[in-house]
Amino acid sequence: MLFKRCKKVHDCFVANNSYSHLINKKIPIRNLNNYPLILQAKGSNTREFLDEVARKNNVILKPIIELASYTLVAEFSKIGFGIGYVAKEHVENAIKNGTLIEIKTKEEIPERYIGIALSKNHMPSFGTKKLIEIINQNSDKTKSKNKTKNNLYT
Repeated sequence: MLFKRCKKVHDCFVANNSYSHLINKKIPIRNLNNYPLILQAKGSNTREFLDEVARKNNVILKPIIELASYTLVAEFSKIGFGIGYVAKEHVENAIKNGTLIEIKTKEEIPERYIGIALSKNHMPSFGTKKLIEIINQNSDKTKSKNKTKNNLYT
């Protein structure tokens, strides 16, 4: 298998304005269990990543709600069910317009990447090639803002 990074992702914790008292604080990850947590279900890449970050800090997070997608986690956070964990890129507009606030943690959450896996032994199908083309176009648009170029095959 050939794995290629396509897009950098920055995960963060978010909540609605009822958690505004936390906005200028950096919460230790261990203290997040003092709040209702909304996380993706175990088995998702996002959840596995967060659980590993927590483990490295000797913490086991205990969500009150586990959901299947970023979108559901963000929506449940918006309506006040608790503090959700999502990709910041997924909720940028909600943070900008004040629908969600970012809850900072004392421990840094490392960036990660969304990528694509390709077989070294098979030529990609037309659909796969088209997907790669779309990813490269979107990555190039994003990267050109940062004055760098991203090519899936390099």
